[in-house]
Amino acid sequence: MIDIQIEINDTASPAVAQLLRGLEGDEIAKHNDAGGRAATEAARQYHNAFNKQDKWQGDRYIGGSGRGGGRAGEYGSEIAKSWFSGDGTDEGVTISNDVLGIRQKVYGGTIRPKKAKALTIPLIPGAVGVRAKDYEGNLFMLKGYKKAGGTNFLFEVYNDGIRAVYMLKKSVTQKPWPGALPEDELFVGAFTLGWLDSYEAQ
Repeated sequence: MIDIQIEINDTASPAVAQLLRGLEGDEIAKHNDAGGRAATEAARQYHNAFNKQDKWQGDRYIGGSGRGGGRAGEYGSEIAKSWFSGDGTDEGVTISNDVLGIRQKVYGGTIRPKKAKALTIPLIPGAVGVRAKDYEGNLFMLKGYKKAGGTNFLFEVYNDGIRAVYMLKKSVTQKPWPGALPEDELFVGAFTLGWLDSYEAQ
């Protein structure tokens, strides 16, 4: 889960800062709430566009069609839909996204298996999103076959030979995904516009 805290005293433009002096706490909270909804919508639009441009697909992506489709497209759609804002207070508002794995995308880090001995990394499209034990083919390991670093593989018979279906790794370290989170300016700008619209409509 990712939380983006927008504090009105830190992000207020000069115009908003001047308006704050004449407002009570509950009025400020109401406008902060409106600003939070606007920032949430801006984040959704950002990630919808990000997904349609296939930016969740890396150089080695094998999970299906582009244009926001395939496994990456499904996940990107979930990210876009999962933005929400908490209730505004007189101090600000929190914008959040609770889709599974979003923190890993934003900050990166090392992934290790919790129960299994190794992570199973799919190497062919038919293995994407399928656990090794649920894979339809007959998987096997080649005795004595390992790459540098102890990496092993699960193979299957394919045509007149064999092919690797899964890579087995004890851990995988991922870098932050470029653009996984909008820049602060997007949140602050949308919040400010939403705040001012709320103030002018009162």
